[in-house]
Amino acid sequence: MPNFGRRTWSHFSGVPAASAGGAGPLTPYLVERLVELRRYLDHLARLRPRIQDRTSLERDLSLHNDVLFSLLSVWQLVIDVAGDLSAQRGDRFEDHTQAVRNLGRDPRFRPELVKELELLPLPKRAGS
Repeated sequence: MPNFGRRTWSHFSGVPAASAGGAGPLTPYLVERLVELRRYLDHLARLRPRIQDRTSLERDLSLHNDVLFSLLSVWQLVIDVAGDLSAQRGDRFEDHTQAVRNLGRDPRFRPELVKELELLPLPKRAGS
């Protein structure tokens, strides 16, 4: 499992509003998703000092739930962004995995980031 605990926003720094790969300008929807993603990543960074090890999450149910909800939200936002960018480029995708893989066709995303994102599990839906 990739270690996203120490990631920074630098993965997305310098991303132009449009690319030679055919993606258009950032849509209002995409901007909203990116702002929300930034908010959750910042929140997780603020939580990080409180998490010493697995037992710190097991002892503090509130912290545990906060981390899980934030991670699920980040992953859902990654799926939203990947899907929106795929649609803008006209790339086909049947599920979140292909939408994330399609980020590899976009020169704004480093290949190593896309490979790590591909390793993330599918979020479980309520009732599953």
